[in-house]
Amino acid sequence: MLTIAVLSAIVVPTCVTYAKKHDSRDRLDPSLSHANGTVPSSVGDKPGTFNGTQDTALASFNLHFSSLDPLALMAQARLTLGQRSTYRDIDDGSYTLVFNGDQKTINSSSPANEWSYHVNIVGDIGRYPFDTYEDEGTFFAFAPEQTLNNGIASELYVSGSHTGWSFKTSAAFKDGVYLVGVTASRQHTTKGFSLFVVILSWALSLCQLFIAAQSLIRNRPVVPPMLAVPATMLFALPSLRNVQPGVPPIGIVLDFAGFYWNMALVALSLITLSLMFIFQFEV
Repeated sequence: MLTIAVLSAIVVPTCVTYAKKHDSRDRLDPSLSHANGTVPSSVGDKPGTFNGTQDTALASFNLHFSSLDPLALMAQARLTLGQRSTYRDIDDGSYTLVFNGDQKTINSSSPANEWSYHVNIVGDIGRYPFDTYEDEGTFFAFAPEQTLNNGIASELYVSGSHTGWSFKTSAAFKDGVYLVGVTASRQHTTKGFSLFVVILSWALSLCQLFIAAQSLIRNRPVVPPMLAVPATMLFALPSLRNVQPGVPPIGIVLDFAGFYWNMALVALSLITLSLMFIFQFEV
């Protein structure tokens, strides 16, 4: 009955709440950002502002950040042309798409409507699971060629989502260029589970140290099964550490706060119990 009560009061509501965050109907992250403007048609033109009172923007883009790689300090960004875009209906020139210096030329006959980019990010993976990453000043521009006489009204939607990460995005239009920003940090569930693993590792290692200390101080006999537990824990603790979601290789700050000391305590307990087991048979 107690188990059923715990499942009903804690486990089930938690699962339901977390599942709602991954509802397929919620396609865009809550941190969705939007900006719009009119890009000048030539260098000398002064960019205006597309305030939504005009017709539908000539070009509508969705920029989505995903596939974050903290070790490589890189994030994957996918730029897609929205279905509302009507630039393909104009036949008097081509358009230049620029994303962080990567330039492409597209026109009404171009079949491309999706582009992938690698975005540099900055952050310190050693602070896992409290590490935060930001992009290094991403910008985006979509402008007509010099042969066109009119500016182009466009809009850009920026979002980000990836399992285990929370994204905050920003988008602003200034001087004919979209300035895009993104900040990614671990979700609270990841942080909570990681801290749970650390506390569990400390509890297991301290319990094992207490058993070894009690056996030594009170001169209690050591039986073979008592050696199996710390020996198994020496192999189990690394696996327990690596079960943390997205955990980097050994050497992070959290290892100095727990893992290294846990291994040392278990190893000391095993050595102590092994020596006691050997010497207790001396005649």
